[in-house]
Order: sequence, then structure tokens, then C-alpha cells
Amino acid sequence: MSALLKHVLSKVQRAGVAQGLGKNIVAYSGGVDSSVVAAAVYQVFPTNVVACIGVSASVPQQQLVLAREVALHIGFPLVEVTTNE
Repeated sequence: MSALLKHVLSKVQRAGVAQGLGKNIVAYSGGVDSSVVAAAVYQVFPTNVVACIGVSASVPQQQLVLAREVALHIGFPLVEVTTNE
């Protein structure tokens, strides 16, 4: 593991919530940025993370499909929240 990755994961650990104290919730779009953040939080807190994505008519179906696939591949749970945009 690289020094940079260790540094990032240590920051995630300090900022996150330990098991039993709540959940680490990641705002997730399925894009690169939120996928990397969700993967990092999942790496540090594998049983205490959930990613949330807003679902509405303004979110293209293909984006939602890709977001689901990425979440499944990495392994973190994904909660879809219907929004009214």
C-alpha cells in the first residue's frame, strides 16, 4: 500500500464513525469522485458504511445503472432515495 493511500485512509478513519456509534453515509453519484470516497470509507469501515444516491427524473437511467454496478463491484451497500426535482 502506498504512503499516499495510507495517509488518505488514516484521515478517513479519524473523520469516520466507529461501529456502534452510527453510520458513515457517503453522498454517491456513481462518478469517479464519489466512488473513490465510498471505496475509501468502505475500506476503513466495511460494516459501517452506506452510500446514498438520489433517484429522480433528472438522473439518467444509464448513470443509475452504472452507479449500482460500481457499488456492487466495490461491495458497499447502496440506498436509493427518491427525490422530487
